[in-house]
Amino acid sequence: MDKTLSDAIEVLVRLQRAQDAYGVTADNQEVGLDELNSAFDAFDAFTKELTEGGHSVDTDLAQAVATEVTTGKPNSYIQRDEEGNPVALVRPRKLSDKQLARARELLDDPRQTITSVAKDLGVARTVLYAEVPEANGRYARLRSAAQPKT
Repeated sequence: MDKTLSDAIEVLVRLQRAQDAYGVTADNQEVGLDELNSAFDAFDAFTKELTEGGHSVDTDLAQAVATEVTTGKPNSYIQRDEEGNPVALVRPRKLSDKQLARARELLDDPRQTITSVAKDLGVARTVLYAEVPEANGRYARLRSAAQPKT
């Protein structure tokens, strides 16, 4: 994992935890204000160091990982390397490799419709169009193949 990315995650986790801990009591006493200010100062110093040092860090990825750490909920948009380190934010696929192979197999049969294939796989038709490039323009190809040659 990139050193600056791990630093960014650490700073953002601290900031999120400080924001979660901050509050105002019933008698208008602020609780956790010192840690919140300290976390904001650390965040400002970190971002200043990044911009002045010419470093680049994927702040969206760092924010996603920090949220994952503080909430304890896994984020399916975070792509990880072999060691489990976050490397990028990606849109999760809607079809598994097995479903993708099955979709292609079914679409090879001209009697199958996009709707019937989508229903068979348990997904929306738009997922097929997005995930299976061969589905786009399929009807036009089938019509032109069925036209008698003149």
